[in-house]
Amino acid sequence: MQSNDSSRRRLFLRSLAAEEPQKMQNMQQIISIVSSANGSLVLSQFRLNSKGLTFTKSIVFLNPLDITYMESKHFKDLKLEDFEIVCKLGQGNYGSVEKVLHKPTHDYYALKKIHYVSNDVQESLLKKELKALIDCNSQYVVQCYGAFYSKGEIYIVMEYMDMGSLSIILEKTKKIPESITMLITKEVLQGLDYLHTNKHIIHRDIKPHNILINKKGEVKIGDFGICSVSENSDQKFDTFIGTIQYMSPERLNGEEYGYDCDIWSVGMMTMQCITGLLPFEFDAKKMSMIEYIQMSKNFKIDDYFQQHKHAISENTIYFISRCLQQEPKDRSKAQELLQTKAIKYTQSLKVDVFKQWLQLSIEEI
Repeated sequence: MQSNDSSRRRLFLRSLAAEEPQKMQNMQQIISIVSSANGSLVLSQFRLNSKGLTFTKSIVFLNPLDITYMESKHFKDLKLEDFEIVCKLGQGNYGSVEKVLHKPTHDYYALKKIHYVSNDVQESLLKKELKALIDCNSQYVVQCYGAFYSKGEIYIVMEYMDMGSLSIILEKTKKIPESITMLITKEVLQGLDYLHTNKHIIHRDIKPHNILINKKGEVKIGDFGICSVSENSDQKFDTFIGTIQYMSPERLNGEEYGYDCDIWSVGMMTMQCITGLLPFEFDAKKMSMIEYIQMSKNFKIDDYFQQHKHAISENTIYFISRCLQQEPKDRSKAQELLQTKAIKYTQSLKVDVFKQWLQLSIEEI
């Protein structure tokens, strides 16, 4: 007897064939297949089951060195049954994240659990997240150590960041000293430079919740659930997805966008950390979405700083203004922002000072 998933998939493909033969052909290349025979889930380039993740022949690594990284012994040795749940770290629209103990080594990991639903939207997001997490090998990006599929659930094993997210720190401190903020921002920019330049990835959801920190003073970009991979540096997208408070004007307006949208998000996040507030926010009780989009479109960062006298240095004001330009082409690239005085000055701030500040600001999660 055939599984319900197989029947649904066959009916879906049949309906596509009747309407759009070419679309059906493309869909067949990427659609996920749940095999009742071996309990595996195939997501284009990846095959997942209770034993772990393997690659299909179609996988392509942009950097040959990443193949060695992904074939490392550490990646292959993890087993789902060896993890013990310690506590829940977070809950999102597509699943939960738990702190887990790897019993053989006594190391801690973050285990993302996603309930699998057979539809093209979730499968597309899962593919992109897995590809981004697995393909990336940078000290500024949260590392992925494995993935599993078992009993309708997908599990992704990730690096555990013991200080949690930047949003947790902001909840406790309300504001972050300018020097500390710019140090954190520098690490985020280095991560974005890697993603944009080396991997052609647009994160599309840079915000405090997705910036993770550990006790070593390391800052890393996480959550690639809605990222997008471009074929070249000039490719644009028009998908409306992300967190609206950090979303660039062109994205809110349904226009094409590229890497520049991540830079806008960095500017908004930097402002929020230093001042405790976003320069403008969406309030569903006081405004419509259309009004917020118009507010975003009319926002001028230079006018804002003239009207609001925040205790921010001229170098940081210049940095933020390079991020929050209305026209995407007028925003600086991550590499360029790393050369600004506001970022250069963070070199004089020792990591031990940052670590001490972190320890005073928040308890371990």
